[in-house]
Amino acid sequence: MSSIDKKELEKFEKISHNWWNKDGEFSILHRINPIRLEYIIEKITTHYNRHLSKLAYREELVGNMQHSTAAYIEVREDASSRLTHKLPIEVECEKMSNNISKLEILDVGCGGGLIATPLAAQGFNVTAIDALQSNIETATAYAKEKGVKINYLQSTIEELASDKLYDVVICLEVIEHVENVQQFILNLVKHIKPNGMAIISTINRTKKAYILGIIVAEYILGWVPKNTHDYSKFLKPLEIYEMLTDTKIEIKELKGLVYNPVKNEWKLSDDIDVNYFMCLGRKSMCYPN
Repeated sequence: MSSIDKKELEKFEKISHNWWNKDGEFSILHRINPIRLEYIIEKITTHYNRHLSKLAYREELVGNMQHSTAAYIEVREDASSRLTHKLPIEVECEKMSNNISKLEILDVGCGGGLIATPLAAQGFNVTAIDALQSNIETATAYAKEKGVKINYLQSTIEELASDKLYDVVICLEVIEHVENVQQFILNLVKHIKPNGMAIISTINRTKKAYILGIIVAEYILGWVPKNTHDYSKFLKPLEIYEMLTDTKIEIKELKGLVYNPVKNEWKLSDDIDVNYFMCLGRKSMCYPN
């Protein structure tokens, strides 16, 4: 059963060359990417009790979420000497006995590599897949330009080798664009290692999400192109919970992502009425706080 929505593919095909233009159609993803990366890295390192010795978390990315993701991936040995803000993850840490390069990450629906690139630059072993060849070409070219090693594959989750498991499966802002969403999610979690985890982000199906995520974001502020989202494809967390009922996977955490118009910034929140992250893991595991 395919998860491909041909209309969605055609829509993203037209703008696939523009992923790394921070003022283009994907500008909103560039704005929220620093907070997404901070959350993902914190969850991964906490889950596996591993650390990043030097996290290149630039001052402008801490203070202003409008800056490009490109600045985030500039990892250098002297990175810590240039930091003027407190890091979200401690940089003075124990010996790197559990090297993060051993952690295998699968990024599903990677687009132009906005998440895969900085994660790989931090040392994670990243495989990233997308149904669109043009997205893979854009992502590959950018990674090559930045000297970042990523295993990019033009593939759907259904086509990916079923016996290949990953420490972390990531799927951000994708499930609201697919067909047969339950089967898509079940295919995602099949690729989680027994002690692994998954991080999903999507949009809740609420009146608030319709107003802010479609009317305001698409038609008033123009943050994303019109008709980017279909309200009927938004998912309530409870619906995902029910989809996972017959699996060994459960929801470990829900966290919202909200916009503060006064400060013109995005932040994590307990408010999951619009955008939210969902951490998944095995039912037998206790997810650390």
